[in-house]
Amino acid sequence: MLNSEASKLINQDSQNKNNDAFGQNQFVCTAALVAKSVVRYNPRGLPIIEFEIEHKSEQLEASATRVVVCAIKAIAMGVVCEQVQQVQLGEFRVWSGFLAQRSVKSNSLRFHVSSLSNI
Repeated sequence: MLNSEASKLINQDSQNKNNDAFGQNQFVCTAALVAKSVVRYNPRGLPIIEFEIEHKSEQLEASATRVVVCAIKAIAMGVVCEQVQQVQLGEFRVWSGFLAQRSVKSNSLRFHVSSLSNI
């Protein structure tokens, strides 16, 4: 939850930039598919799949090498859902999309995949 000072700054920035303060939200990750659910359909009939990807790499942070290992909860809809269905567990892809809260009542993030490609 944002404190009141941070909330004021965000509101000021939002007004100063014509409500475009939150315009950038892009996430790209090379990772392996480690789990996937069965496909379900939303009320409009759009196919949805939830899955998990795992990323491992070495990154440079403050002039030191850091080993990064993380599991990321993800979701895909429509055509991308169908593409994820074709990926076998353990296969690596480049996943692209954006981050969003799981729900209005949740602070945890989920990766919404809008495209994927072979490495």
